[in-house]
Amino acid sequence: MPATMRRTQWVAALPPSSLHALCPTEATVLCVSRLRYAKFGGVHLALLPPGNYSARVRATSLAGNGSWTESVAFYIPGSEEEDSGGLHVLLTVTPVGVMLLIILAALGFFYSRKRSSTLYASVNPEYFSASDSRSGGGWTGGVEKRQEGRRGKLQDTFSEQAALEPEPFRGGEKWVEEWQTVVSLLCDPHLLSVYIPDEWEVPREQISIIRELGQGSFGMVYEGLAQGLEAGEETTPVALKTVNELASPRERIEFLKEASVMKAFKCHHVVRLLGVVSQGQPTLVIMELMTRGDLKSHLRSLRPEAENNPGLPRPGLGDMIQMAGEIADGMAYLAANKFVHRDLAARNCMVSQDFTVKIGDFGMTRDVYETDYYRKGGKGLLPVRWMAPESLKDGIFTTHSDVWSFGVVLWEIVTLAEQPYQGLSNEQVLKFVMDGGVLEELESCPLQLQELMSRCWQQNPRLRPTFTHILDSVREELRPSFRLLSFYYSPECQGTQASPLPTDAEPNSPPTPEGASSGCSPQNGGPGH
Repeated sequence: MPATMRRTQWVAALPPSSLHALCPTEATVLCVSRLRYAKFGGVHLALLPPGNYSARVRATSLAGNGSWTESVAFYIPGSEEEDSGGLHVLLTVTPVGVMLLIILAALGFFYSRKRSSTLYASVNPEYFSASDSRSGGGWTGGVEKRQEGRRGKLQDTFSEQAALEPEPFRGGEKWVEEWQTVVSLLCDPHLLSVYIPDEWEVPREQISIIRELGQGSFGMVYEGLAQGLEAGEETTPVALKTVNELASPRERIEFLKEASVMKAFKCHHVVRLLGVVSQGQPTLVIMELMTRGDLKSHLRSLRPEAENNPGLPRPGLGDMIQMAGEIADGMAYLAANKFVHRDLAARNCMVSQDFTVKIGDFGMTRDVYETDYYRKGGKGLLPVRWMAPESLKDGIFTTHSDVWSFGVVLWEIVTLAEQPYQGLSNEQVLKFVMDGGVLEELESCPLQLQELMSRCWQQNPRLRPTFTHILDSVREELRPSFRLLSFYYSPECQGTQASPLPTDAEPNSPPTPEGASSGCSPQNGGPGH
């Protein structure tokens, strides 16, 4: 077996009587990667409660799991079995002192390293680090708010292969953050529980990889084929998303949680989850294949001077309205299900073979555009050029802030994915938007789209249209197939009560509850063609 494919796993049978409510009583599985094994020679067990234990190992690779070795039993005595008095005090105090020395040494190393060297990193220019802001406390609130509830209802389970393995040392702050994650995992029986396969589980042998599509925010994305995935189809082209081998425990958990979010969505204009492969390594998330890639890349390929121009003409008004309607339909579906996207942009919309535009899968398809890294989470990079002023100031994310971002996406469609606020730095954009600025009007922009952008960029969030109001204004220009496939014309949407369009004459009207703002009112026939 090639060395690069080798893995070692350790299983300990934990005694039910000794752990009580502190940790789970099932066997614990740890994955020791090739890099960790080469560095440490295995895994070190520490701070185990008293009791009887057994351990065994096996090799795991893409080809499957090897056989378990014979179990090795060992016993950790309780405190009552040890000598009392000075020895007991010594055994208690010494580990604490050692841990304090290790922490102080790590912090000292980080401090001296930070003073003696400067880190140069290339990051996604469309995201602005919260730590770089000089605007005061507003950013902190925004970051915390984004982390708290960014994915709606999430499952508490994850794959056993989301091993309790911290990343290599990368500075004191990162070290503390990752080990806090590990400690929380060790003491949380819900997070340590094994990911339970459900009806979404697909046997690994039914999946074959064809080629790499590119790097996603968690790991490599592949094009592949799945056998027997859909009724009546022998094979189905799919996109296969993986998690990086060096991903932190937090990122591994996020990977499966974001996939779990997709299980609840069923809308033609939202990219579909097709299955999960959680047994063995690597964990795979199977998504609908969007052959034309993300909308930003697709729009740029339509520029006359683009080297990868497919020979298609520049989109006309009808094409641009169709894209806008499909994106608005997917967002209306999310709003109806009380889901706030928080990062709507052309790069996070996907284009199918028949040019249908769909909302991407919420963090797992975010294009890094050949940058060195993409930082997620509570201290991650934020898309300031697409964010509403209330999100920048106070960290407030609602469907109303998604509508602001939709206006920026319209601007991207008209300009064939130029950078918003071109010529301004991220700090300048931050101040400009918080001071009430919006993107300038485009000379070549059709009046209908320019007016729609202006409505999306109202400073008062309550004065912005909902996504269904946006569809009300463009439905007559949408293609007949939209009526058959959209959420907007579905019984689920039509069954909700319509809310009136916001106007400037209602500045003091109460805010619409999240989800209720998605009222639909397609009346008497819809599109007139």
